[in-house]
Amino acid sequence: MTETQITLSVRSDGDRRPGVVGVPLAGIEARVVDEDGDCVVSGQAAIGELHVRGPFLFDGYFGRPEETAASYTKDGWFRTGDAAMAGGDGNYRIVGRMTTDLIKTNGFRVGAGEVEDALLDHPAVHEAAVVGVPDEEQGQRIV
Repeated sequence: MTETQITLSVRSDGDRRPGVVGVPLAGIEARVVDEDGDCVVSGQAAIGELHVRGPFLFDGYFGRPEETAASYTKDGWFRTGDAAMAGGDGNYRIVGRMTTDLIKTNGFRVGAGEVEDALLDHPAVHEAAVVGVPDEEQGQRIV
């Protein structure tokens, strides 16, 4: 992400885990915020938008003050647009994009990539694509 000057976090555990981007580097703050604007408690299985702030962020989009203003919260956090989870170990996991990869079903936000990863863990599954389709009872049905 060019707005963040590329590096904001690092994986220090050595394990490869899909979507895990690690812990924030020194001087960088990160949080996950739900659709009501409340911070998600680390370790909860809740998905929200990843917000970051720190000295390495860009100052704004050149010649686009409205877009710059929309990209930041009033208290200076940059809205990445990434759908994420905050692990209890301090690691953050990206599960998709807020605008395209989240499926709202039965009152929960589910990352399409999370479902795809679970399907791909099965030895008989070689490819997977998950989408949400409109459903009167569930809001969206995962297919």
